[in-house]
Amino acid sequence: KLTTTQSNYDGLQTEYNKLQDKLSESRDKYQRAALICTDFLQDMINSNENILNDQSIKFNLELLKTSPLEKLEKADKIKLVE
Repeated sequence: KLTTTQSNYDGLQTEYNKLQDKLSESRDKYQRAALICTDFLQDMINSNENILNDQSIKFNLELLKTSPLEKLEKADKIKLVE
């Protein structure tokens, strides 16, 4: 019985190590993606002609935070940008 339990333990330990490796790979992948997105957004903000630099456009951040965009009517979507 001890050898069976040890064998099961070893199998589970191997499976756990594989899952840890996959988790680490996924974490690294998403970390790289976040860095790329951050660089892209930084480039957009720093470029001369850019909607984000247009001071005449105001975004209603509170409405953006609380509204499910896919369920809004067209008129309500227009209210998001003043």
